[in-house]
Amino acid sequence: KGKLTRDWIVKWVRKPRSYNEWARMPAQFHQSNITTEEFKQYQEAELNALTDYILEESEPYKANYTTALGNKDRGKELFGQVGCLACHQINDFPRTRGRWTQAPDLSAVGSKVSKDWLMTWLKNPRHYWQETAMPSLRLSDGEIGDLSAYLLSKRNEEFEKLEAGTADLETQKKVLKLYLLRDPKMAPATEAKVDSYIAELKPHEVVTKLGKSAMTRYGCYGCHEFKGFEKAQ
Repeated sequence: KGKLTRDWIVKWVRKPRSYNEWARMPAQFHQSNITTEEFKQYQEAELNALTDYILEESEPYKANYTTALGNKDRGKELFGQVGCLACHQINDFPRTRGRWTQAPDLSAVGSKVSKDWLMTWLKNPRHYWQETAMPSLRLSDGEIGDLSAYLLSKRNEEFEKLEAGTADLETQKKVLKLYLLRDPKMAPATEAKVDSYIAELKPHEVVTKLGKSAMTRYGCYGCHEFKGFEKAQ
């Protein structure tokens, strides 16, 4: 919350490299073995629920710094001077490393974050995340304005045009049923028992339970820190 929009997360989870070809996150959904329309709809139900679960469990965040946007050409020059390239790559500079670098590729970051979030991050990365490896570069207001102007100009317009789509609650109930039929906590899990259980759930409860189940199934916590999954393996 406070960094990404729901639509961005949905499109990213659906196909990470549609945002950035150098994305490190693997594609979990809509693989070549998903060939029927029914299972495509099931995957859409999961990824929408996963997105809503992530947002529901995330802590609210509000940027606390902003300044005027500066000159993007000066920002590009600054990007190459102050050490950004030690960890990040971007398509305006020679690519010196492969996909698995210390920090994300920033070639489309302008399609990802807001102006105020980015400026606050450049001012003091630990205001957003206390444990980040990103250092404070002790930038002046003018330097932050220039760097922000440059980074926000780095966009992926094709990604921005993609539709996020909407979730279908009835399909989400069907997918949740498949999870619950295999859940040891529901044993003995009969169809009648699971149907009765789901019928008592409120819509947001269906989404939350399906999102948490998807988080567990796809192993998001293997790379990402997430509340409630600190000890998951």
